[in-house]
Amino acid sequence: MESSWKIFLTILLAFILGTIFAPYFEFNFLLSTLISFFGFLLFKKKELKIFWLILLFFFLGITRYQTFLPNLDKTHLAFYNDRKVKIKGIVINYPELREKSIKFILKAEELKTTDQFFPIRGKVLVTANLYSQPIKYGDRLILEGFLKTPPEEKDFSYKNYLKRFKIFSIINFPRIKKLEEKKGNFFYQILFLLKDKIKEKIIKLFPEPFSSFIGAILLGTKKALPVELKDKFIKTGTIHIVVISGLHLMILGGILREIFKNFSPKLFFLILLGFILIYIIFTGAKPSILRAGIMTLLLSLAPLFGRKGNSLVALIFAAFLLILINPLIVHFDLSFKLSFAAMVGLILINPFLREKINPFPLDYLILPILSVQLTTLPLISYYFGKFTPFSIIPNIIIIPLLFPLIFFSLISVGICFFSFFLGKIFAIIPFLILNILFLIVDFFSSLPIYISFKLNLISLFIYYGGLFLLMKNVKRV
Repeated sequence: MESSWKIFLTILLAFILGTIFAPYFEFNFLLSTLISFFGFLLFKKKELKIFWLILLFFFLGITRYQTFLPNLDKTHLAFYNDRKVKIKGIVINYPELREKSIKFILKAEELKTTDQFFPIRGKVLVTANLYSQPIKYGDRLILEGFLKTPPEEKDFSYKNYLKRFKIFSIINFPRIKKLEEKKGNFFYQILFLLKDKIKEKIIKLFPEPFSSFIGAILLGTKKALPVELKDKFIKTGTIHIVVISGLHLMILGGILREIFKNFSPKLFFLILLGFILIYIIFTGAKPSILRAGIMTLLLSLAPLFGRKGNSLVALIFAAFLLILINPLIVHFDLSFKLSFAAMVGLILINPFLREKINPFPLDYLILPILSVQLTTLPLISYYFGKFTPFSIIPNIIIIPLLFPLIFFSLISVGICFFSFFLGKIFAIIPFLILNILFLIVDFFSSLPIYISFKLNLISLFIYYGGLFLLMKNVKRV
């Protein structure tokens, strides 16, 4: 890699490290940032300018983290937590159906605690009765209920989980009065209407739990799978198949590339850009999808400028962009960490293993999955205290089924818009694939392959540090 690229990546990594270490510093780093900036301007020697630039971005990362959260004063909704209130506001996300409830985010406009409403800012996560009036994106509502601070437990902080969305309040099963509809972004309203139509077709074509599964892998809907089935996916280490991720975007992007393979590179890039933007909105802008979307666009854009795409550069730049937008995800979003750990495995560990291991049957499938396992299992052990070391086996069998499953599900749903009868015929193929997939999960979940073992933070650093040094030293030999 060219020297300028190494400097560029080092600067981005310095910013990322700044956001990682920011919570461990109490004092304000704005002054340090200014000193680093003037150091960069004043020193003329190249090495010193690079040093001050790296230091500047490190302090910028800390400053970005420290200034990201809003001030929870009297003008913020969270100031009035743990009391009964009335809130007027607009639904700003696609409501998520759960087994017995519906969840949505309300952007507060006005608050009433005693006699009259007054202006307020902030967001609240609402859990409402599933069988109450239908709630949609863009609805203006009045909620009446008990506003609470998100709980914190020993093993999980719901407060920190919601903090990354700048949500500091929750309200469960309030009284709801709908004032107006369609007050959100018009483009979002059209997309969410289309999403509703697609969900309707999926429900018509597939029985439960197949319809929930198809909805999850195509649209990122969170309607709960049966608890027993979900536990089986977790036990076999294949739950990532159900949760929308970069893998799903990669498959959909591959299908798109085949459809438009005769188009010019510039036109295909514009089509890909539009598709990724729509898909990100459809699926709720999850970090793994954002990461995959940014990387896909960067790698597709490079050839248009006569450059060869570099996956590691794209990965680090994607991480930088996402952390710049929301520095809290590096601390409180496990899906972000797992997504990037998995990509590090594919980009660095997979080529390393291919170089050191002689070719063998299915190495093109086994080695990438093994690489991802090596970089993600320690994180899973650290956060959950248990993992499935042999999940590579069910993954090797199931992942190849995902492409035809997604492809024929899309075909059957698309045809269903014009002919339910023909759509039902094409739905036979994904129906059969799902039966096979569920049988595989049933079988492997019955085996004793689940291990309870929790790594501590020091062990985690030692593991990743050792993995890095091993690769570096072996490559030098």
